[in-house]
Amino acid sequence: MAGPVTRGKTRIRAVFAALALLLGGLAGPPQIESAELRPLAPPEDAPRLSPGPDGRVLMLLDIPGQSPGVPVTVTLHPFWDEDARTFDFRLEGPDAAPDGKTATTETGQPIQLKAEGIPEGRVVWGLLETRQDGDPKRLPLVLGAFGPAVEDADSLDVTPNGQAQLTLDISRHRAFGKKARFELTPFSAQGQPAEILFPDPAGEGPATTSLEVELPETGREITLEIDARSLRAETDYAGALRTTIGEHRFIDTKLVVKRRNWQAGAAFSEIADRQGPGPLGLTLSAAGDQTVRGFWVANLTGAADDFLPSEHLEITLDGEPLEPLDPRNPEQVRRRTLEPGEIKEIVVAAKEALPPGSYDVALRFGASNVEPENWQDVKVTLVKRRHLAWPIGVLVVAVLLSYATTKGLSAMIQRRDLRRRITEIQKKSWLRSDRWGALPVVRAFGRAKMADLALSLRLRWNLLTWLSRFVTTPQLLVDEVKEVEDRMEVLKRLNALAIYWNAAPSASGAMVTDFDERVVNRAQKILRGIVDRLGQVQEGEDVGTEIMDEIAALEAWEARQKLTEGYWASLSGDIQLLLDAVDLDHFDFDGDTRLHLEGLLRTALGATTKPAEKQALEAALKAAKTAAQEGVAALRESPLPAGIADADATESDLQALEACEREVVRRLCQALDLTTSPGPLSEMIQMERTYTRLKLIWEQRNDDERRPALIEKVRNNTPVETILKDLDDDVWERLKAEGTVRIVPPDAQQRIEEYQPIDFKLECTDPKANTFLFKHGLEYEWTIDWDGERQLKPITRSTVVTQFVPQEAEVKVGVIVRRGRESFSIGLAHDQDASGKVAFVEGSKTFKTAPTSAFKHLWPTPTPELIGIAIALILALVTGLQSDVFDTAVAGSWKEYLALFAWGIAADQTKNLLANLDSLTKGEGPAKA
Repeated sequence: MAGPVTRGKTRIRAVFAALALLLGGLAGPPQIESAELRPLAPPEDAPRLSPGPDGRVLMLLDIPGQSPGVPVTVTLHPFWDEDARTFDFRLEGPDAAPDGKTATTETGQPIQLKAEGIPEGRVVWGLLETRQDGDPKRLPLVLGAFGPAVEDADSLDVTPNGQAQLTLDISRHRAFGKKARFELTPFSAQGQPAEILFPDPAGEGPATTSLEVELPETGREITLEIDARSLRAETDYAGALRTTIGEHRFIDTKLVVKRRNWQAGAAFSEIADRQGPGPLGLTLSAAGDQTVRGFWVANLTGAADDFLPSEHLEITLDGEPLEPLDPRNPEQVRRRTLEPGEIKEIVVAAKEALPPGSYDVALRFGASNVEPENWQDVKVTLVKRRHLAWPIGVLVVAVLLSYATTKGLSAMIQRRDLRRRITEIQKKSWLRSDRWGALPVVRAFGRAKMADLALSLRLRWNLLTWLSRFVTTPQLLVDEVKEVEDRMEVLKRLNALAIYWNAAPSASGAMVTDFDERVVNRAQKILRGIVDRLGQVQEGEDVGTEIMDEIAALEAWEARQKLTEGYWASLSGDIQLLLDAVDLDHFDFDGDTRLHLEGLLRTALGATTKPAEKQALEAALKAAKTAAQEGVAALRESPLPAGIADADATESDLQALEACEREVVRRLCQALDLTTSPGPLSEMIQMERTYTRLKLIWEQRNDDERRPALIEKVRNNTPVETILKDLDDDVWERLKAEGTVRIVPPDAQQRIEEYQPIDFKLECTDPKANTFLFKHGLEYEWTIDWDGERQLKPITRSTVVTQFVPQEAEVKVGVIVRRGRESFSIGLAHDQDASGKVAFVEGSKTFKTAPTSAFKHLWPTPTPELIGIAIALILALVTGLQSDVFDTAVAGSWKEYLALFAWGIAADQTKNLLANLDSLTKGEGPAKA
């Protein structure tokens, strides 16, 4: 620790003092001048010590040449700062003098110095004197809050890639706290600033100029990584490391940093030539284990008439243009560095202004640490394609033209055949003359009409549908016509049955006359059920075998085949339903007469003493009590004694009970016994007459006016025809009353479209008139008028008719209700105008129809034709875009485009060939175009 003894620096007014002495000697007695003396600065190699948080410094006394254990006297002299302020520090320990100026110890032993009051950020210096055997040695000391010592702080080398490490001695600073914040001040070289950063230890955030570090509890040193990539190579940059621990800031540690330059000797791996359309990538990598630093690319391509490399070519790295390398720019050198095993791609692309064609480009690759003899020349043949829409458009046009050529003729034939089939449907006389308005028949006619209009583009027209007629037939129309054809025979049979059984008017006026009215009514009822079920069959569904069997069975009635069996099956079913519904408790039973009869029987029972008569009277009395539930017939079956008193009165009571409502209904129910079926048809008809009587009574059970009259007629064996006529006469008079029958218009909230089947309905507001006569026994002549231009005049025997309006219009509805020669009208006048049309009057029902949504989208439709053309297009595009023909066509002349056009035609024809081969192998003949 011994060293040369020096004094502090002297700040003397030398010039002024010399002049004063000289002038004083010449002029007279000399005057005394004073000079301010200050201690000199310590030498640069003076030990620098940092007091701890408590202001103490522990020094190890080690005198060169002396063995440990030799007595030594240590004397502490005052310390100064740069402003000449004096600081008196103390020596401490058991061997220190009370004044702290001296201490006696031995070599190799520690000495403790108490140094308090040193200003923050300042240093103080002084002398420590040791004396051994009278030989004094003085050692200059510098005290202050010095930051950690940095290894190689005066010349820290940074690797060429800008990375380095700071090794700090923190042994004297751990006592100030557990965390330290280090900050790098700005660095500069020759007035040029630069920035050195601490990388994020976690590798997640950006590099910063400050870093907070947890100080280890053991060890003298810590290591900090720095990023000095912004420094120019082979240049000394001066700066400092600033340390803060807790609230204690230490004096900056000066640093001198130099970034070393790269060493030559690296090389590229072989860079392969490239050619092809679109942007081309050139792969760069370093050969061996040497890093390639600062690579560059030179364009050696010469200019041509239509090719200027500077304007037409773009060379990029990581999506950014590759500018000439600035070796002084560390960021550029870093981006253009290839570490061993690293791969980067240089992309060469044609700009938009470059005309389509093939161009040869010559490039040269070098780097800062690659010798010129290792530079590589690379050839790139760049193909500039036309826009992708050109070849795709050619392929699409080729396929469409081929499709139109091969499919157009067959589509025209198919449309002609479809039109012929529609015409044949519409020519059916029974269909054209149909007026009975059955839903299945009207629906079939409307669908055929709509298909006809759609086929001729009178229903929906636009450019696409107009073009489609030349190459394809919408599958929707084909399916529609086929379904109508499939049901046409069924509908024809239904229409014939309706005319035969007088359920629908015919043009000839023919009707059945040789069947009993009961048979005709039942046939009409069966026919209505068939029509209702057929109307519920949705589009696309098959007509069930059950419906077909019912039609065949009804047709067999005309030839008397299975007439009896079918008639009885229908009648017995209705009888059973009626018997299940009838409840005798709805009808009165003569209770007073029954009580009178009970009294007579009780009197006779009390007057007789004969056991046999008594037993007979008791049985009759019991039967009288249960007559209301079991019927008067049970009382008749009980034998009464021959000599019973008041026999005439008893018989009168029995006849009165048999004439009451309940007994009349009971007898009708008993007459409809289904345990044994009747033999001939006449007996079945007679049973239906009984069924009709019971049904009328049951339907009028709540009508206290009609029910007694009906029962009275039944009690008197009035013919059922007379009963029905009387009832119908009453109903007819009620129906003619104003407001009893009204037209129910379609729901205004429901969209009603043209050609859509619409139910036109009549409603009876009088419950007493809402009988079979109103529902099925009258003839209804409908008049359906739209926009005053056209009229429909269906005639039905029911209160509902189904029709369609063939245009968007305002619709008016009226009806004439006819019974024989009598009639009344609803919503129209009886008289006709000069044109023969029925004139509507106030009170008619009107509504509006909307355009039909059927066949709204005839193009494109998922038809086999469209699927075929889609397959051909996909085939042409997939194969064409992968072929050499495409590669040459997009950058070549019209000759290549003709070749691509032929490719598209071949793709479509190949599809047709495969379809025909598949059909021929299945024995179906050539596939339809």
